[in-house]
This record gives sequence, C-alpha cells and structure tokens, in this order.
Amino acid sequence: MFKLYQYLEQHIERLLWNYCYLNTGLSIFYNSNKFQSKNGLLDLLTEKMDGEPLYPIIHLIGDDIEVAISRQPLR
Repeated sequence: MFKLYQYLEQHIERLLWNYCYLNTGLSIFYNSNKFQSKNGLLDLLTEKMDGEPLYPIIHLIGDDIEVAISRQPLR
C-alpha cells in the first residue's frame, strides 16, 4: 500500500531533538546518532535564537515545571 513512501531525515531529526529538549537528560539513538539535551529548554532557546538576546536567558527548573524565557530584538 505504501511502496513509494519516503520520509525526510531532517524532519525526523528535528522531532527527536524536540523530544530531548522537552525531556532533559533523555538520550535517543537513531541511525548511529545520539540526541540528548543536558539543559532542556535552555538548549532549545540557545539553538533556535538568531543573534544575541536583549536580556540573558531566564531558565527556571522546579520539581514539575521548567521555564526558559528570553527576548530578541525586533527586526
């Protein structure tokens, strides 16, 4: 039924990174690559921001919540 089905490697890897950002310390091995985020949402903001933030990143971790906040200059 799905003989010509293909998936985009970039899409799969982006999803795996998102799982790791949302689950700090999670390790996922896929096609000989290891995906892991030691700082969770802090790593996500650092990776996705274009340029320097206006303020330092605020990263708070509690027993059942994690928050990372920052602001970039308007373009």
